[in-house]
Amino acid sequence: MKKKRNIAIAATAACMLFFALNANSIIKLDLSAYLEKVPGIPRTAPEAYNMSAAVKNFNDDLKKTLQEHEGSSRKDLSESPLGKDPEKKSKKLKKYTDPEMKKRIKTMTDEEKMAMGMQMTREMGLADSGQESQQVTNELAAIAKLNNDLLQYNQEGLDIIKKMDNIEKKHAPKTRDIEEEKNSCPKIDTGKEGQGAHLDPKCVHAKTLQIYNYNIQLEPNRLKEYQGLSAAFRAKVKPLIVQLSKRLAAIKYGDAIKDPKNKVIVNNAQTAALGAVAILFSITSNAQKGAAGLIAEKMEYEKNYGK
Repeated sequence: MKKKRNIAIAATAACMLFFALNANSIIKLDLSAYLEKVPGIPRTAPEAYNMSAAVKNFNDDLKKTLQEHEGSSRKDLSESPLGKDPEKKSKKLKKYTDPEMKKRIKTMTDEEKMAMGMQMTREMGLADSGQESQQVTNELAAIAKLNNDLLQYNQEGLDIIKKMDNIEKKHAPKTRDIEEEKNSCPKIDTGKEGQGAHLDPKCVHAKTLQIYNYNIQLEPNRLKEYQGLSAAFRAKVKPLIVQLSKRLAAIKYGDAIKDPKNKVIVNNAQTAALGAVAILFSITSNAQKGAAGLIAEKMEYEKNYGK
């Protein structure tokens, strides 16, 4: 029986792990190395099945990392101006998250983005207090820009979910339905009283295995599209995350920051990077689960009815 793959729900669950994370805290994590830990897209259904444990382990680790990021946030945030009057700061921040402003940001030069960032920090009470060294100040400015760039790419998250859904819709009609195929088997009469004619069990068994194998052989085509989707997003965010990792290491993951309010800049960039990781992992997860599911179903059938 054909099963509809609810890609949008699964993808949303993975991505929302990040987008629901409103807290801020700095964790000592090499984001560049963490990005490389995201499992790649499998090429075949058997390969997808064999990497089930790796996908589950990374999913668990991502949840743990996000919880750690959230867990120590209250102290960092309470020490910043944002934590002292969050409602007032939220109102001021709204104009920077307005849809029209987002459109303008996409066409801004780096210099214009930097100027707007400085204006925002002044309005939010985050202006430079003069406590930081020139090196830290320079690193923070670079980190703020990387945060803006990552956020722009993370906005593609919902569009990526739609693309994954379209991949599933494109390939679903190419698969064959087991129940429909079984009905093409001839009916036989057992000759026993009270029992009518029924589908030839040998034919049903052969047809079932045939359709499982057919659908499994189609998976490389579907997975190839996921590979392209994943590669395109990774190519956009990887250079930014690599740069961010170097910047974070340069300020000792926040330990070199003297003014607590400046930690918010680092927090936001780290959150944006983890968001990009979550989006990339959602692509892998959805590609892998569909293919691995076919192998698991076939194995369960063979366990119950034989090969």
